[in-house]
Amino acid sequence: MSLPTVVFLVPACACALSWLGLGRLVPGRLLPEDPLLCLLTRTAAGATVLGLAAYALGRAHAYWSPLLVSVTILLALAGAPALRRARLGRLRLGSPAERALALLLAAALALDLVAASAPPTSADALKYHLALPSLWLRAGSIGDVFSVWESFNPFGIEMLYGQGLALGGGPCASAVGGILAVLAAAAVYGLGRELGAGTRLAGLAAAALLVLEGVFTWSATSVFVELGLTFFVVLAAWYALRFSRRGAARDLVWAGAMAGAAAGTKYVGLQAWVLVAPLALLALRRRHLRAAAGALGAAALLGGPWYLKNAIVAGNPVYPLGGGGKWWTADSQRMLDELGAAYGVHAGLARILVLPVDLLAHGNAFDRGQYVGTAIFVAALLALAVARTRAAVVLVASAFLYAVAWWYLSPQARFLLPALAILAAVGGPAVAAIARRGRIGTAVLVLGGLGVAADWAAPSVALTRRALPVAVGAVSQAAYVERETGTYRALRAASGRARGTLALAGYPFSYYVGGPAVVLGDPEFAPDVATATFRARLRADSVRFLLAAGDAAGSLPALRGCLAPVARYRARLVTSRSLGTSVPLSFTLYRLRRACAARAAPAVGPQRA
Repeated sequence: MSLPTVVFLVPACACALSWLGLGRLVPGRLLPEDPLLCLLTRTAAGATVLGLAAYALGRAHAYWSPLLVSVTILLALAGAPALRRARLGRLRLGSPAERALALLLAAALALDLVAASAPPTSADALKYHLALPSLWLRAGSIGDVFSVWESFNPFGIEMLYGQGLALGGGPCASAVGGILAVLAAAAVYGLGRELGAGTRLAGLAAAALLVLEGVFTWSATSVFVELGLTFFVVLAAWYALRFSRRGAARDLVWAGAMAGAAAGTKYVGLQAWVLVAPLALLALRRRHLRAAAGALGAAALLGGPWYLKNAIVAGNPVYPLGGGGKWWTADSQRMLDELGAAYGVHAGLARILVLPVDLLAHGNAFDRGQYVGTAIFVAALLALAVARTRAAVVLVASAFLYAVAWWYLSPQARFLLPALAILAAVGGPAVAAIARRGRIGTAVLVLGGLGVAADWAAPSVALTRRALPVAVGAVSQAAYVERETGTYRALRAASGRARGTLALAGYPFSYYVGGPAVVLGDPEFAPDVATATFRARLRADSVRFLLAAGDAAGSLPALRGCLAPVARYRARLVTSRSLGTSVPLSFTLYRLRRACAARAAPAVGPQRA
């Protein structure tokens, strides 16, 4: 038996308690009277501020694991009493429908949490979500990573993953992603309950509509950032709804703060403002102008630092979108354009009207579009018929506007999660309304619930079944990672032979490299970078060895005549974790000749990956 990775849920919960502990600094008079919203607001505010503080420490060369661990423990000790005193009370489930939904939700979230504790193996996690925080922790400092252009997205959630890495390594960081999923579900429950006139059934139905989606399970177990983004967006929408009904300035300011937190997770967070702004703007009056200024200020305070940093270091607040910036080349732009063209069905806007069908029929075009079930769309449309309110109409229209922007900017399935969460909250009251219509309504609810559960179970079981053995200790972490990536042993063997920094070509997933690494990616090492500049950058990173996947070395004209083969490794590239499919892959380890290599290895390694 190996150590069950499910135990890493404990330090992951400590991370969440530390967010709540920091959030206790918010004076109670500034918070709402709703116990759940108050608790989630403190947690969200604490997580956002802690992420910014951790990044600031890194820029000040103080990104140290012992410091992060100490701060987490102290804040978690402060957060635990706040959780006990949260006045949430027992969730009294009166009807059979409420009990059934609560049981289904608990089972689904428990599965997500257990599977999320497995070591990280998703491509994005291994490339930057965890690879960069891990490298920065090793270096004790945070730098600008121009070889991984994705690193210029706001990194608020990645800083929380870094907190998990400091406490318990990869499994703990992955489990933090599961905790964010639970928080997102709790926020959707609250918004659905608010839309449903305070009824628990509406909240439970809303949460179930979101949680029982394959795309939710995929995101919860893959160390993505979209569920953290969704958590903040739903809280912002909840506050906007309260403002539209009560006109309280406090609610508008908090809506802005949570929208700013969403913008601090990734560029899509700016796009997600369209889910919140219409509801708030329609309720805005002249007397609210000061509150509106406060909302904008709160948004700028919590989300703005990431964009200001980009403007300073790269010359573009949304680098490299909308015109590139520092070191951006023609080849880099070509790569970005090709990446954008890789998603979607490339049809006119009218095609968006059949989006639920397209997601299922052309899933690969939307990067796992088949994981998005149709129940959320049906429930939202049903709400316009049986539970129509002004707020519901505005939120559905806002979700449609978000989908239009998504259609043109980056139509990937998981980027739909914020809009799906809003639609789920709108659909919850509709489900509750049907359940109250006697036996026929109950029968419809039961049949619909069975269909939703079946639609969720197929992808979710496929996504989690391979993680459960390592979660319970039946498989070692090393064996699991090798099976799920196909490259773990090769990377470890190559990094064991390399001295100094190891450069990766043709394989950008550096997380499991056992030492300092730099990816030869855009724009820093783009193919059209001048040879002298390319080699100078390698020397600046103290690169002495190169690990090339396949024939990637041949696509680096700047290194012709520089490479001496040292060893070759056989591996496999996993193409689908859920299906367990892979293709052969070979690596060649090269030593850089004296004219191209750095003179000596660094003491700690570069701050870049």
